[in-house]
Amino acid sequence: MLLTEKMKENIFSPSEQAIIHYMFEQRENIQDKTTKQIAEETYTHPSTLIRVAKKLGFHGWMELKNIFMAEMDYLNSHFNDIDANFPFDAHDNVIAIANKMAALNQMTISDTLSLINNETLQKATYLLNEAEEIKIFSLNNNLNICHDFKSQMVRIGKKVDLCMVDQGYAAASCNAHTCAIVISYTGETSSIINLIPMLKKRKTPIIA
Repeated sequence: MLLTEKMKENIFSPSEQAIIHYMFEQRENIQDKTTKQIAEETYTHPSTLIRVAKKLGFHGWMELKNIFMAEMDYLNSHFNDIDANFPFDAHDNVIAIANKMAALNQMTISDTLSLINNETLQKATYLLNEAEEIKIFSLNNNLNICHDFKSQMVRIGKKVDLCMVDQGYAAASCNAHTCAIVISYTGETSSIINLIPMLKKRKTPIIA
């Protein structure tokens, strides 16, 4: 059983419970606080902290605090089933938030990798390699990844245009030697989808 789970058991007096509540509320912030400081902030006596430690099976307050801090570090860096829409809670501290956001990015990379099909990836690579020019059609919210892709491709000698405005005109100027990269997060962005028939009419290879 984790220490934090044991701390939630109904074995403490009201004054001891005040210490427990304080520990959960302050978390990493108790690292450099003395027993006197904590006692003053919880309106208890320093001996109350020792009683809490004893009830939890420790020899003294310092041992309890060290184990509690180690467990906080562990819990801050290990998360499962993070909700991408609400990845952190109001009570999370900055380290917990940082770790959850890092974990979410790692999950995104893993999920994306699992969706990649070897044959499709090879075909996309071939289309990009054979193209005389590459045009990216997207909305401005994807501008950062588009610029990053362009920067990487320019380094290997490929011509890349970012088509964020006058997209109809840009699509009309494509041909069979152009590779069009069409980006839509939902796959339902009408301004982007409406370009597809024109690109197909121009016999332009498309990577979606």
